[in-house]
Amino acid sequence: MIFTFDLDETLLCNNQGLLSLNAVERTPSNYDPYQGAFSGCHTLQKEKTKKIMQDILKNGDEIAFITAGSIKKSEIKQFFQIEYSIDLGNDFQHYYNTRDKTSALIEIAGENCYTNIVLIDNYSPHIESADTAGFKTIYADNNKNDLTNGTHYIQQLEEIIAERTIKPYYKQAEENLAAAIRKRELEHKIAFLTIIEKIKELDLLTSRKLSLTCCYTLGELCKIISEREPYDFKAITPEGDMLIKILNDYKNYHFKRKISPHDKPVHMGDIRRYALSQVKDENKQTFSAQNSEKEKAEAFLKVKETLKTLDIEESKKSAIDKAQTLPNLCAAVLEKVKDLKSTAPEINQLVELLNHHSHYLLRIEITKINAAVCEEDLWKHAKYEEESSSQYFLISSQDDKNIKNQSQEKSDSKEPSSLMFQHHSVSSGAGVSNSPAHTPNNQ
Repeated sequence: MIFTFDLDETLLCNNQGLLSLNAVERTPSNYDPYQGAFSGCHTLQKEKTKKIMQDILKNGDEIAFITAGSIKKSEIKQFFQIEYSIDLGNDFQHYYNTRDKTSALIEIAGENCYTNIVLIDNYSPHIESADTAGFKTIYADNNKNDLTNGTHYIQQLEEIIAERTIKPYYKQAEENLAAAIRKRELEHKIAFLTIIEKIKELDLLTSRKLSLTCCYTLGELCKIISEREPYDFKAITPEGDMLIKILNDYKNYHFKRKISPHDKPVHMGDIRRYALSQVKDENKQTFSAQNSEKEKAEAFLKVKETLKTLDIEESKKSAIDKAQTLPNLCAAVLEKVKDLKSTAPEINQLVELLNHHSHYLLRIEITKINAAVCEEDLWKHAKYEEESSSQYFLISSQDDKNIKNQSQEKSDSKEPSSLMFQHHSVSSGAGVSNSPAHTPNNQ
């Protein structure tokens, strides 16, 4: 971010211009950048401004200057060195005798985003112009109509700088946390591999050792340790006994807490229970999907049974009963209904049922976003079923046509002279759519 400051009556003021200022804090300057042209100079809000400038540079941001007056770059550099004990170096940007400050801001910005450039100026038209162009602005109102006597804009500056100070802090904190997590994960991985190697040192079958080598998680290890050979009725295998000793060692507290959350000594039963819990977690998503399908099917049957209790034609009840999918059901309910916004009881009842909270899975199928269902949605869903059926019909008809053509070709080859009829195939389709040595200027 580049903080661009006006000079006259913003950071400093010549003695002749003090009469136009409010009661803003002012201190006689130890260095006069006007070179005595206006009977001396005062620094405005010296200590607060010094702290602000120091914080800007500490954050890695830049300081630039645009003034309509005649103070040159070397003079403002000397002013900062003596008044604030700050060395600006030689690379800072400085524009003097500049009345079009917005154009200067554009040059200062370069390839930077305009929102990363802040203009601090005491002349309202400059502020308005820069703001319109998309730059950040702070109105350094040191004029007599400012009742805060310059404290308001100082506060605004401090807030922006505080934000800039906090961001690197949080960024560094995030980087430190990520590094700590990576380090901890690596330590746990090394510890886990050490556990595997200790268990493999036992006198085990080659197949057993191979299974242990393929373990990548504590759950997988517990599952293998829980397995026993047929007719082996021992409560604990040698590898199980070894794992229990390892887990109860304080050095492996991280793994122990996973198996025994209450920090009690680990037993074989705890290992088996943990292995079983990991298997359940793996299957949880599948079970959830199966339950959703079951719930949806039950809701569908419930809706059908409710519709069949209405006082409607038996033929429509039969069509409702035969419906196997929700689009089928919508088509059956809308059968023989020509007008949208119909008052047919079965349509109103279906809309009401679908909007019931217990039938949300059916509602999601129709609206995709669990929104309220209206009659128009039923028509769209029924039309979807018709289009799907039509596509199937066209495909089936084309297959039949191909079969018939093949059969006819065979017949033609056998009896070319016995043809008495000319066969026609029918296809169907659908279409859609220059200045004095030193001149102060507050503009």
